[in-house]
Amino acid sequence: MSEYIKSFIRVRPAGVGSDLATGSSIAVEGGKTVKMKRDNEPPHEVDAVLDNASQAAVWDTVGEKALDVAIGGSHSVIAVFGESLAGKTYTVLGDGDGLVYRIAEKLAGNADANLTVVLLHHDAVQDLAKPSADNLKIKVDDATGASVEGSTTVRIPDMAAFKSHLEACGKAREEAAAKSFDCMLATAYIFGTGSGSITVIECSGSERALHAGATPDQISENKARIKALVAYQRCWLDAAINADPKAIAWKDSKLCRFVQPGLSAAMDAKGYAAQVVCLRNVTEAMLENCCNATYAASCVKQEGLKSVSEYKEKIEFLEERLDTAEKEKVRLQQEAKAAEAAALKAKADHEAKLKELEDEKGELAGKVNAVRQQCNQEIERLKKTLDTERQAHAKKQQEEVERMRNMATNAPQLAEQEVKRRLEELAKAHEERVAGIKSEIDQLTHEIKENKELLSDLEQLKKEREEQEKIAMKPVRELERELSKLQAELQTAGRSREDGLSAEQISENQRLWDARDELDDIEEDITKLALECMMLENGLENAIGEPSESSEDSDSDSDSDSDSDSDSDSDSDSSETPSEAEARAAKMAEQLAKEKQEAQEKVDRAAFEKEYAYFRECLKKEQFLLDLVEKIICYLEYGTNVSILTEKGFSRHFVYLAKDRTHLGVLGEVAEGTAPNKKNPQKLYKLDEVAAMVLGQHSPTFQHFLKAVSGRVDPPRTEQPPTAEQLTPNNMHRYYYRSFSMRTKKDDWVDVIADTQTDFEALVVALHRLTRRDALWGKKLYIDFCDQVDDLKPFERKFCEESHLTPQQYLSAKEKVLMNEELLYITLHDIRLLTSLDLYHAQRMLEMFMTHKWVVRRQLNYFKYQEKLERSAGNAAARLGFKDPNVADPDDLI
Repeated sequence: MSEYIKSFIRVRPAGVGSDLATGSSIAVEGGKTVKMKRDNEPPHEVDAVLDNASQAAVWDTVGEKALDVAIGGSHSVIAVFGESLAGKTYTVLGDGDGLVYRIAEKLAGNADANLTVVLLHHDAVQDLAKPSADNLKIKVDDATGASVEGSTTVRIPDMAAFKSHLEACGKAREEAAAKSFDCMLATAYIFGTGSGSITVIECSGSERALHAGATPDQISENKARIKALVAYQRCWLDAAINADPKAIAWKDSKLCRFVQPGLSAAMDAKGYAAQVVCLRNVTEAMLENCCNATYAASCVKQEGLKSVSEYKEKIEFLEERLDTAEKEKVRLQQEAKAAEAAALKAKADHEAKLKELEDEKGELAGKVNAVRQQCNQEIERLKKTLDTERQAHAKKQQEEVERMRNMATNAPQLAEQEVKRRLEELAKAHEERVAGIKSEIDQLTHEIKENKELLSDLEQLKKEREEQEKIAMKPVRELERELSKLQAELQTAGRSREDGLSAEQISENQRLWDARDELDDIEEDITKLALECMMLENGLENAIGEPSESSEDSDSDSDSDSDSDSDSDSDSDSSETPSEAEARAAKMAEQLAKEKQEAQEKVDRAAFEKEYAYFRECLKKEQFLLDLVEKIICYLEYGTNVSILTEKGFSRHFVYLAKDRTHLGVLGEVAEGTAPNKKNPQKLYKLDEVAAMVLGQHSPTFQHFLKAVSGRVDPPRTEQPPTAEQLTPNNMHRYYYRSFSMRTKKDDWVDVIADTQTDFEALVVALHRLTRRDALWGKKLYIDFCDQVDDLKPFERKFCEESHLTPQQYLSAKEKVLMNEELLYITLHDIRLLTSLDLYHAQRMLEMFMTHKWVVRRQLNYFKYQEKLERSAGNAAARLGFKDPNVADPDDLI
């Protein structure tokens, strides 16, 4: 054993690394010998075995003497060798207590002390303090030791500065390792002491084989690394058996040049050189441990061999070990080639399969995205429509929420205060009402008195006017009788409307003829009345039969007037014969009737055009709703994600309509962009076996979980709950207005919470239509303390409680729908648009309006349309079977 060249083995310290031990592979004997736990494996003797040794023990055994030699003016080197995960980095750096840190602690504050940290890769030298400085040159001098030209050399004033510098170098080393780990050779820490130097080298992993699937570039880099490590090992082996440093091939590798100063000085008995070979005491590292332990034993300085036979025995032993290593090398090379070929084949197969799957994924993603885009567009359009009115009520509803929440905690006191306030208001209102009624009675009494006087004056005036009309109409009576005769003759002159028709045709047209006859009678009465009024006005304008203006005129004036009238009458009688007067009256009556008919036709045409336009618009709205319901069902045929509650809690699922819309299928949650696999559903529910649909959270399972939530308050209908990802049993009451349950005829419950309000509406509308079951809320809404509750009639209050509408919401919707003068017809589409209700509750509101005759069916107009509308309108009316488009049949829509 030599005092200057040492070879140590360190078994990996406990707690270092990430190995999961599957069994030990090393047995330590006597503190200097290790033996592998396999057959025919000889023991390996070194200067010392550090078995599970502490960092302090390693320093005392290896580092302390090396530092003393360097401070004394010579050169020393410590090289740490071994496979990956064997504890090399822990030995060099540790947790701030490795060899490098202990050397720095001893040199800190020394004005002559300095440090250079370099990385060897691709057999090139890179400055870790300045990574851009690469491929630097090494200079070896007997006086200064090994140095790197152009590298960064720093002083060591204190440990804080040293740690900061070492951390920066460590980051640069990690970045270089990330680029190519297989090309890294070693990291060298060169300490200068002023008169000497100490170099600590951490070699890269000694393993010869790479992981499966390594690329050709990685294999080539690993071969170059192994070649440099073999040259490094040869230097230590030659130093162990030679005495002359000049016989060592220092220039075969740059790594050898860093070892040269310390190892050559040790060979001359001036310096110190120590090599620490790290082993992993696990079964899977058995082969690598055998190679490294043999190398460590071979590096022990051979001295005291006195006979040729001892040299021969040593040579034979080494040749035998060399043959074994060569055979192992060949076997490992063959295995590496086979593994490389298998890896390349597996990689090619994997890439081909991956490409095939990517093509299939792209095709499916395109189809899914097209359907999703169409659905999203429709959903966005519906959201915009529903959110328009909702935003206007948001603030008011928020205030209502706060009031209701406060009421939940102070309900008794608030109720008492509310009752007192209501009684006071009622008493005050009663007093004001009584005073107002008395004032109105006085005012009405005064008005009645005035109206009686006015009525008396009007009756007197009416009598006077009737007398004037009787006098004025005498000359016209004869003309009316003649005109009536002529009209009767004209009516009887035409042929009968039943001529040429069969009995079946007569029966079909009889209803139409009756309506026409009734209209003709009304029109004839209106014509007669208009003619009489026109004649009366004409007579009044010409003062026909008007008496003298003053009874105080002199007799001479009266005689003169009388004579003048007689002369005028005699002249008129002499100038126009009775037949001419009759013809002139008939012509005048015909002209008046024609003008009346044209005016009436214009009025009828204008009214018809307006009503026809509204009628066409209603047909479009109805068709839009039918299309909308069909789109909703088509959307659910594809499916959507929901949360389903079971006895174990919430779970995410994907529901869809299956088997021609007769079943509801359930799958596991489907990720966005992924096509659902509907071939094997987890569960199928027959829709014709659904016994009831309950809106809200009222099933036994819902109630079981809600009992565990203390202090909960049901949210208002307009409050937006959190997202589906935030749903838990503790906050599920906030999703009340997105929840519903289906009860089957076997009394099984399916409890669902929709992800969005749109999905909730779609599910309720589709299931209501397909199951023919009414969707009713599980409990009534409590509205006793809501504003405007006293403005509701009993049936309106019942409707609000069952539909979960506040009085303000209902009365606002009622005013918008029924008081809208622009609507000639009221459709389901109008109610849904004006009130922002979902489709199902809008239908229920329309049914209530129909029940109480606020919206009625109009049948007579459609017979009128049969005669006057164009062919398209006639076909549409026939197709509808004369059903009222003003109020759609609920079963036809939902």
